[in-house]
Amino acid sequence: MRLAYIVIAILICGCGGPVTKYSHELVGDFDDINDYDSPPVLLAAAVPEYPEMALDVGAEGRVVLKLLILEDGKVGRIQVVEASNPILVQGAINAAADCIFAPARKNGRPCCATTLLPFVFDKDAERIRVRRGIETTKSIYLKPARNDSSPALDSKP
Repeated sequence: MRLAYIVIAILICGCGGPVTKYSHELVGDFDDINDYDSPPVLLAAAVPEYPEMALDVGAEGRVVLKLLILEDGKVGRIQVVEASNPILVQGAINAAADCIFAPARKNGRPCCATTLLPFVFDKDAERIRVRRGIETTKSIYLKPARNDSSPALDSKP
């Protein structure tokens, strides 16, 4: 069964050319909006989920998305500009949809604008991030051993 997934992933990774259909309601083509005094600024970036199938076959690459940033700093629309590997696109789209921006400004007021947002998928960096996340989660739930000579917190002198 795992071999079938690997073969499918290799076929997907090996096919070049632009992919234009995605299962996300924010995705679609739109024109650039560059009429502003100050550009949008990324405040909170979301980390894309590395597709398991891509990790299994060692797929890496870069996805560049064009985002329409609304006046409230949320992402209004997403367009795929570049994808070196189609298997990585959906993870980038999902992460981009969760990003928060300071909106662009024109005459001191927030306005809509477009910006580019690149995502780099590196399998070695992903394994390090996952390992660190697991180690951090374990340390949160481990309670330090209590020393018998220390006074109890709820006892009164």
